[in-house]
Amino acid sequence: MAIGFKRLLSKAAEAGRGLRFGVNEWTGALGDLGTFAPIFLAMVGACGVSPSRMLILTGVAYILAGLVFGLPMPVQPLKAMAAISIASHLSPAHISAGAIWMGLILIPLSLGGGLKWLERFFPPQVVKGVQLGVGLLLLKAAWALLAHGAPAVKAAQAAPWGLPTAKIMWESLWLLVIPQIPLTLGNACYAVSDVAKVYFKEKVSKGTPANCALSIGISDLAIGLLG
Repeated sequence: MAIGFKRLLSKAAEAGRGLRFGVNEWTGALGDLGTFAPIFLAMVGACGVSPSRMLILTGVAYILAGLVFGLPMPVQPLKAMAAISIASHLSPAHISAGAIWMGLILIPLSLGGGLKWLERFFPPQVVKGVQLGVGLLLLKAAWALLAHGAPAVKAAQAAPWGLPTAKIMWESLWLLVIPQIPLTLGNACYAVSDVAKVYFKEKVSKGTPANCALSIGISDLAIGLLG
């Protein structure tokens, strides 16, 4: 165990030596923050998600993604899940259950070669259609806020660690996960890998769709189990 941990630290240190901290990195970080911040605030206000736990776990995911990939990898909320959760005022337990499902689905897909087989079912038109639906859902929620005023902000309530109840897991699968899977595969796996090929040819072996899906699956599973 100690040898394995030392090897992991050595790899992280080796990856860290190749990292840069310049203008491009700052602007990239702020670009991601522009997407993350409003969704984060809305989920805290509408769903009662614990802000401290969300920020800590997201920060850890960012650091690990940078060390593992050595690329400016985006670490973003699952936007379809976030939009539905905000519009429906779902509980933190439902959101955690959705994250656990994402991990249970994406990890086997990435390790078993399913990403290559599924790629044919996710042309750009499908991805754009899902994105349009998410955008319309967010617009509907925004219009309701403008028309009726902001609802009472929910008190933060951290979801319990471990697996939620069977009822919550089942509800999250249908409400959150099924709408999210096409967007994640198209936008966060295939599209991100394509961008990596264009801009980071020398490191493209790390930014494959399978590796992207595996990293998302592991992060979601861990974060979901941590509430």
